[in-house]
Amino acid sequence: KPPSIEEVHWAVDQAISKEIIRQALFKMTENGYDFEAGRVEDLMAELEKDFERPRVEGQAELIRRVWVEYIVELKRKEWLRHLVEASGIDPRETVQLMRHLSQHYPKREMRWVYNTVRALYGLEG
Repeated sequence: KPPSIEEVHWAVDQAISKEIIRQALFKMTENGYDFEAGRVEDLMAELEKDFERPRVEGQAELIRRVWVEYIVELKRKEWLRHLVEASGIDPRETVQLMRHLSQHYPKREMRWVYNTVRALYGLEG
């Protein structure tokens, strides 16, 4: 598990970095935040709990970019889960499942597919 937002916050001398923003997004996810209906302003409000508003506003462009990247990643994972479920293949049947999924993804993305399936279905370790 990545370090907490507080740990990263103090480690980087109170600067708002991409990692700090991602930690805030992870925290929102853990708290059941609805990203489908969400807004980047909610992320900015979350960051304002740890940083002064001018500092957050000064990083608005980075915050928006990381927000979009995170939403895109969530959608990619959602689509992958849909493909796995629609295949009817048990995720533990790795070879068969990867062969099926390779029809939907270019070869260069198959490492992401493999790792994401393992994480989504708790097949780590």
